Amino acid sequence: MSNVTTRIKQLREARGLTQFELAEATGIHRVTIARYEIGDIGISLENAAKIAAALGCTVNDLIDRKEA
Repeated sequence: MSNVTTRIKQLREARGLTQFELAEATGIHRVTIARYEIGDIGISLENAAKIAAALGCTVNDLIDRKEA
């Protein structure tokens, strides 16, 4: 899932969101968002779906290696 964690940060930054703003939009704690982005912890499908929705993409977009 490390590609997913990289994509979260790429997509979040491409949309001009801070970790705090993404956390607020998803209901996922900001520290958890940070840990996902550095690959410290794995991400559940449920949280991947929440993040994808907040970023205006699909879960498939999170695992796609193409640029956002």
